[in-house]
Amino acid sequence: MGASGVGKTTLLKMLSGLDDPSTLELVSGTIMVNGRVTTRNERIKSSCIGHVEQNQVFIETMTLHEHLIFQAMLRMHSLSMTDDDRRSCVLETIKLLGLEKCTSTIISKLSGGERKRLAFATVALT
Repeated sequence: MGASGVGKTTLLKMLSGLDDPSTLELVSGTIMVNGRVTTRNERIKSSCIGHVEQNQVFIETMTLHEHLIFQAMLRMHSLSMTDDDRRSCVLETIKLLGLEKCTSTIISKLSGGERKRLAFATVALT
């Protein structure tokens, strides 16, 4: 997407609300997402933008399914969803990303590709 140091990570952080553009030097203008100005305080990132780190951190002793259930509880707590709704969303995400065969696999035993899909699944639960 671009050479090292050209601002890819800075742009993603500003778009996701992790950095406030007004606090950065040499930045002008406004960043809008879905018609709203992004600021760190609004936390727009949690509702419409997700981003996967290059080296995602997981609790290595959990199974893939346990991790996603745990993440669903953390990320969807403010939504008026039942536990059954969250479980259904997790199962749908697992199926969508082709992770059905490794739901009971301990994260430390997942392949690199499976770990990357797990990272995408985690972000998709927002």
